[in-house]
Amino acid sequence: MSENPKSKKNIPGNPFQKKNPGKGTGFNYYWLYAIILVIFIGLQLFDSTGSPKTVEWRRFENDMLATGDVDKLVIVNKEDVEIYIKKGSYNLPKFKDALIRSGKMVPQYVMPISSVESFERKLDDAQVNVPRNMRVNAESETRKNWGLDILEWILPVLLLAGFWIFIMRRMSGGGGPGSQIFNIGKSRASLYDAEDKIKITFADVAGLEEAKEEVEE
Repeated sequence: MSENPKSKKNIPGNPFQKKNPGKGTGFNYYWLYAIILVIFIGLQLFDSTGSPKTVEWRRFENDMLATGDVDKLVIVNKEDVEIYIKKGSYNLPKFKDALIRSGKMVPQYVMPISSVESFERKLDDAQVNVPRNMRVNAESETRKNWGLDILEWILPVLLLAGFWIFIMRRMSGGGGPGSQIFNIGKSRASLYDAEDKIKITFADVAGLEEAKEEVEE
């Protein structure tokens, strides 16, 4: 008995059916996760490299303020004090760990503080014997790192969106136990042409003639 090759054409799951090699698999969301991860790591590295060294009050008072090497003090966001050293003091051995960038004014050191009032009081006490016109006063600034703020806001949203898309793709298309949820109620029946049907009669079946006659009746 010969097999009709047309019968293989539209059968679901037919192993002989060739897939279209030109059809793409769609956007891979793992690339999105990779890009987000690279951006986040890059921002962290950029923020952590080339930062001024943290110092304590004792070193600031003895090695910088008392010796007249402080050029400017800036209190940032009521949390840290940026310490700018005079250019003429850069080459001193005690400032070998100072952050220096050519062509850009940056703080050489940073000092965390508990409160602005407490720091200003200690600063005045340390300069009690210095004339007022020669004292170093602290400025106050409020700054925002817009890049990190935006990233901190949008990164969780992107991660949640990517996770949701991943779950929906798994449930609707592919391979997990939940992949059949969206297939409930769908008919598995296939449409066949009359020409594709294999016609077999009792004349094509070998066996006892009496048995075939009984089955026909």
